[in-house]
Amino acid sequence: MKKLIALLTAAIALIIAFPQTIYAEYIGKGVHEAYIYGYPDGTIRPEESLTREEAASMLFAVFKESLSADGKSVPVFADVPRERWSFQAVNALYANGALSGNEGKFRPDDKITRAEMASVIYRLADYEPGTKKFTDIDGHWAQKAIENTAARGWLAGYTDGTFRPDGNITRAEAVFLINGALDRRPENEDALLNDMKIWTDNTDTGKWYYTAIQEASNSHEYSLKDNGYEIWDLVTDKSEKKEIRGYDLLGY
Repeated sequence: MKKLIALLTAAIALIIAFPQTIYAEYIGKGVHEAYIYGYPDGTIRPEESLTREEAASMLFAVFKESLSADGKSVPVFADVPRERWSFQAVNALYANGALSGNEGKFRPDDKITRAEMASVIYRLADYEPGTKKFTDIDGHWAQKAIENTAARGWLAGYTDGTFRPDGNITRAEAVFLINGALDRRPENEDALLNDMKIWTDNTDTGKWYYTAIQEASNSHEYSLKDNGYEIWDLVTDKSEKKEIRGYDLLGY
């Protein structure tokens, strides 16, 4: 008994003397809300291209608290009337200078390009500038935005040194970009939880986008490690939200 008391006393003394060695790994806690949802067939289609209004929907969901305009004013674009599902998202991002149209139209069903998505994030996110060069962006209208977002590791180029700015961005690439801008970074697949929603086309943990898709599609509480990565503590939304007509249901 005396030995046990002595060991407990020593352990308590160690914790009091060096609390940082016991708790230093975790530096905070928080909550992340899902901003992309799956389809009725159980897929999330990470390699499909994203439309301009789908992108607006995702971006509005994660940045709306920092926007100065809420997008509930009169319609700005002739092809995004008030009754269209993406009206508030498109209007809010336009009012805050993040998205634009052409000749009074937004072209909501057009695919959004890698350059356009980089440009929107460049306008919305708060981060230190950087530079990463590619062989095919000199003189491109979005060159600065591309170089800065790529320098942060949020968008990658191709093995031939190109960025292909006018190519369509995929859902997985968009999610990886948004997660990066918001510092939503699970350390690896082991940082996730077994009771999260899993999509039938996102089960390969070896895919570069596996954890990014799971992070973006599951609301959860997390602990932040001192290396900048997160560990999930609790999946908070297990409802079966689905996409209709390929569009995110965001509840507004």
